[in-house]
Amino acid sequence: MEYLTPDITSVLARDVYDLRLDDDLSALGASVPQWLGEFNPPQRMTGTSGAFLRSRSGFGFFSSGRGKRAREALVVMRGTATLADGLTDLSCGVQLGPRGFLVHSGFNETFDSLREQLNACFGAPENRGVSHVHCVGHSLGGALATLVADYARARGLRASLYTFGSPRVGYAAFSSQLTDALGPDDIFRVYHANDPVSMVPLFPFLHAPDRGQVVMLPAKYHAYDFSAHSMNGYVSDVSGRGWREMRCGATNWLERLDSNVRLWLDSGDRSVLSHYGGNILWFLGKALLQLLRVALSVESTGLQVLVSAGFTLVDSIAWLLGRAALLKKEVGTMLERILKALMTALGRSIEGIQDVTVAVLRFSIGLLLGSISNQVTRAIAIAHGASR
Repeated sequence: MEYLTPDITSVLARDVYDLRLDDDLSALGASVPQWLGEFNPPQRMTGTSGAFLRSRSGFGFFSSGRGKRAREALVVMRGTATLADGLTDLSCGVQLGPRGFLVHSGFNETFDSLREQLNACFGAPENRGVSHVHCVGHSLGGALATLVADYARARGLRASLYTFGSPRVGYAAFSSQLTDALGPDDIFRVYHANDPVSMVPLFPFLHAPDRGQVVMLPAKYHAYDFSAHSMNGYVSDVSGRGWREMRCGATNWLERLDSNVRLWLDSGDRSVLSHYGGNILWFLGKALLQLLRVALSVESTGLQVLVSAGFTLVDSIAWLLGRAALLKKEVGTMLERILKALMTALGRSIEGIQDVTVAVLRFSIGLLLGSISNQVTRAIAIAHGASR
């Protein structure tokens, strides 16, 4: 079995947006003639070699392989703007996903609306020999593709997952179990460092894979930018490149980032920040995460304990960091550095930050999340379109 290339998967994830109520595959055929040579074209829902998958909140297609891919299938998904509801809501609901782990309720409900159609596709006599499924999607379609991969494993099939700018789909157990079930090498997660959609939903939602290598494409422009979510941008940035090359490049970049974060937190050398430009929020997020680990070692109360006790995520982080800053001077100094850099990145005055209090922390973190939320809304509206 050969993995699908970055060129093929990125164009499929982009051009599935052009497939609406008709069954015209001309756009896909013209853009990626290779895949039409290896997979059967999908037809209307007939339970044959391929099918279009439709619901009010999602769309995609199923296609069985032929020739050297005769035992493989391809599922490409896209979502709609309505799936964004609750994406940035800190109290969004969860449900049990295909294999019984907690996932975002909005994604799962849309997946459930497609389940019977998927059952018909995989259950068709001519498709019963399928043993491996390639699942592809961008943005909210990436979330649906992730659930399709989980569904495939529930059916005893192998699956490879290719996502671009996907949000987080489930809690830690879902992320860990999906990584185990597919294998980290079979999860190709591609995202721009400043793509706001890849930053949500917030903890305790986590990305898959939870270990191994991913493809992080450094930001080119602003610290967070709805245009970084554009599928055209992803197509351009992966064009002509291979998975191994991109994964190794991302790993090296992230290792340097972690080293520089530690250097900045320890020394306060502001020249370190100047090297990150459009990646500054990613840098500060890493710094906050490192500091949060220190805070958890100082204050034994865990985040999940606070959240389960009724605290919002923002309140929990603010309380933990505030307590740790009081108990350990080093934490307070580092935290002040992060907050001042964060305010500068968000275009806010830093003159008023004299003491690190829980109120200041809550305001600062809330401001950051509000900014990300606005960018998420704009990014999804543009990517999916109000009528899609």
